[in-house]
Amino acid sequence: MTYRTVHTLVALAGLALAGGGPRAVAGTEKLLYEPLSAEAGKLGRLQKYRGIDQREVTINLGSLNLKAHVPARCDAYDAVPIQYTLDGDCDVDDRLAIEAVAFEDESRRKGRHLYDLALPGNMKLRIEYLGSQTGIFEPRRVSRLTATSRHETFPPYRLEPMVRSGTVKRGNYLFFKFRITNAGDTILDAEGFGGWMAIPHAYLIGKNGKRQLRASTINRYERHLEYLYPGESFEQWISFWTTGQKPAHVRTLPVGKYVIRYEAAYRWNKQYDWIINMWGGKSWFGLEVPVEIAETARPTPVEPKEVVLDGGEADRMTRYVGSLEEFMTSFKVFERDELQAAKAGTIHLQVAPWTQHVVLKLIGNKPGRIMTAAVPIQVSTGNLAIRYNPDNPFTVVKDSRRIPAFCTQNMAAMRSTTQLGPQPEKHMRDRLREALDCGVNVICTTAGDWHISEIYNKDAFVGDIHAETFKHYYDVIASESGVPVFGWGLFPCRTHHMLEIGSHYWGRTFKVPSTGDHYAYAGKGDLDVGHRDYPRLMAGAILFNYKRWGDLWYRTADGDVIIDVEDTWGWLRDDINVRYWLGRHALRKFQRWARAKYGTIEKANEAWGTTYGKFSDIDPQADQFNEGKAYGIDLTRIAPVYTNKDNPFHDWSPAMEDWDHFRTELRCDVYESVLRHVRRVIPQAQINIRTEGGFIPVAVPPDSDVSHLRHCYYAQRRQALISEVLQKRRVFKYHSDYTTIPYTESEWRFLLRRLHEEGIRGNYLPQFCTARDMVLNDHWGRDSQVNYNLAKPRRAIMMHVLQAAYPVWRIMYEEGHCPGVLWEDYGCDGFVTETQKRELRLFRAQLDEMEPPADK
Repeated sequence: MTYRTVHTLVALAGLALAGGGPRAVAGTEKLLYEPLSAEAGKLGRLQKYRGIDQREVTINLGSLNLKAHVPARCDAYDAVPIQYTLDGDCDVDDRLAIEAVAFEDESRRKGRHLYDLALPGNMKLRIEYLGSQTGIFEPRRVSRLTATSRHETFPPYRLEPMVRSGTVKRGNYLFFKFRITNAGDTILDAEGFGGWMAIPHAYLIGKNGKRQLRASTINRYERHLEYLYPGESFEQWISFWTTGQKPAHVRTLPVGKYVIRYEAAYRWNKQYDWIINMWGGKSWFGLEVPVEIAETARPTPVEPKEVVLDGGEADRMTRYVGSLEEFMTSFKVFERDELQAAKAGTIHLQVAPWTQHVVLKLIGNKPGRIMTAAVPIQVSTGNLAIRYNPDNPFTVVKDSRRIPAFCTQNMAAMRSTTQLGPQPEKHMRDRLREALDCGVNVICTTAGDWHISEIYNKDAFVGDIHAETFKHYYDVIASESGVPVFGWGLFPCRTHHMLEIGSHYWGRTFKVPSTGDHYAYAGKGDLDVGHRDYPRLMAGAILFNYKRWGDLWYRTADGDVIIDVEDTWGWLRDDINVRYWLGRHALRKFQRWARAKYGTIEKANEAWGTTYGKFSDIDPQADQFNEGKAYGIDLTRIAPVYTNKDNPFHDWSPAMEDWDHFRTELRCDVYESVLRHVRRVIPQAQINIRTEGGFIPVAVPPDSDVSHLRHCYYAQRRQALISEVLQKRRVFKYHSDYTTIPYTESEWRFLLRRLHEEGIRGNYLPQFCTARDMVLNDHWGRDSQVNYNLAKPRRAIMMHVLQAAYPVWRIMYEEGHCPGVLWEDYGCDGFVTETQKRELRLFRAQLDEMEPPADK
């Protein structure tokens, strides 16, 4: 055992013995989700509140009496202990909750007793239809993408005047506008355990009068990213993506009669339901607008109708979550029979730097049963200083000096072009300016090469809004802002794009038949990740982008040119648990790899417990199970799950360990070859391998009692990024991920320090707004015994929680990595709300105040 391995295991032992990360305590069937107080105890932050001055508050709800003691002062981001006693008669309610929140604004609360979406009350909306606007495509406004073109004209359409009519002109782009007013008693927000969104639909009315779902929006979920207090309003545009039409019309609706439904949904946590809680939520209220889509508009009456979509459900209090701790919200829920005697305990609330009041709530499950009290608290920010790291290479030059970088992913071409309104040329600029004002100074992209087939296909439709947005954004908007952009390769890594764009760059035809629209590593044509020409084709795609936009590409302080390649090879997640397919060229390479390792088929059989006759018989992907139809959702098409124990290649068998090691070696081989080609043009090019698994590729033991570390270990194998192989090969210097797991501060510190020691710099894009924790427990969720290689069956439930961003960003910078956040992936539950914007402004201010040591 090496020193490094011993060092790792000792550090992990400390993590595990201290309690580890979030967990569910299973004394009853209720989840007790209390990660913040566990972490505060481990870090020694609770002792300071022993004997501190406190403010006493009493709340009466009928015959129930809550007495609580709130510390008069605290440090920012501490999980502040609030002691309480609860007594009295609970005959009115079936369940009762004590809640504490740190986000309510007294100037907007106005002394009212308000619910919030963690424990919602009456969530009444008033939705108004304001009208529609039609865009007409104009071919003269677009031009084909070439290596030298510049695309200043945008968008590719002209707008007709806005109208409010029951007959709407079809055109090529169609936008509907609504005003939404909070008319209830519940504060609405988009983030965390409680949250809401719109899920609009367009229903075609058939000749028989029946409705048929015809279109939804591209983002699926339309968000409002600020808190909406009762009485407040906002306006929102909705546009639809309608398949089955010519490319010039996919952003409008075919001629016909429709009902446009603005449908509001919320994270419904009353009872556990895998489908409802997975991505969206439960629809509760909407507005239906009957319209006729015609080639020519005319003024006709329009008569919208409000609809209640959840039967007017009154009791929305959770029944399966007994306690919750997330950033700025904590609660405990008691059943009536738990309150036969007085209750005493502590609730821990993580406060924000801007918190001025802790609002305590005593809530019954019957409608209108709520009483609240706002308790002043003084929050110190003296604990937020950032330790200067002179070796952190992620910097940008501003006013002739280097300052720390902060990166975010801009998804203008995917999620925030016409999806957000008819004037994308305006709101894209506004959103970038806001990000830069908050403290962002580097952006990365999803590339969008699947939208620019016009590069190589002379018959391709030129004018697709995705392609036009991508071209205009990087030719004009990003360029005029002066913000550097991480270089990019391809996303997704599909075979025909790799072949066509790579061939275009190299100026030659590669004789590689390619069939279908498949991912390269899952190719079912002749081109797959193991094909000898694959690295050169990928390099050609990268170099085309560099030739076209390389003047924008970011360089670290060390001179590295970071090139993103988003290349996910597998998933360890609640809804998808797979390794993606490899093609026949990769399979032959595995057979040769096994021969080189074992020498004879007999030795391979002995190691694996198999009876193969020859190496060419080995096929790890044959006869594998798939996800099937989990909870009624068909997941059969995705990829194999390797759970068939009758197959020698199953999780976590010796044969499977070899398959995963080979996949990681193959990945290193491919990118080593890609870099050889790319560095002839960009000498200091470095691949930033970007994944979508919420993991960090560092060496951790497989049997840690910290579930987050198990996630790191087993996700590495599904992703084909095993730490031990990466350390040996030293191909990838940078790694990025849309981090969804809410690692604790101590876990982030440990993992990022190890990552740096192992030779990789991270630039992670966490989804703080809706972190998705996988919590092991005995009652709720799908069985995850195989996923986490546990000794006995255990379930894992996905919890949506709001995580504080500032402490994570500080750790990222201090440990030598690039702080970041996912700005606007509305479809995948990753976006920046007003909370993260406030934290980012604070983080940038603290970076500006950070002083290097005098001798530096």
